[in-house]
Amino acid sequence: MKNVSIYHTIKVNEDFNTAANQLFELIKARQLREPNKERHLYLDIEGERGSTDRDMLELQSRFIPEMIVPYVTEIHMPLGNIKNKHQDNNLPESLTITEV
Repeated sequence: MKNVSIYHTIKVNEDFNTAANQLFELIKARQLREPNKERHLYLDIEGERGSTDRDMLELQSRFIPEMIVPYVTEIHMPLGNIKNKHQDNNLPESLTITEV
């Protein structure tokens, strides 16, 4: 298999930090299990939070493009799809989230 799919649903009670850490850990685990394969992330958000909740808007509009997209080939999420032609397989050991 040339690529792998990662499916994740963010639950209604999960905040930005929880969702961000879960996404990072899923991608990291997949890299360890199936090294260097193209990763396609499919993200769902429970309820209507994907387009109205401040945390989920921040997650999709800033965090995912800046921090997750480099480590996947494609991502499909409620706000749209992003393709990355140069997936980086050198994930950091951990994720550091700082508030701006």
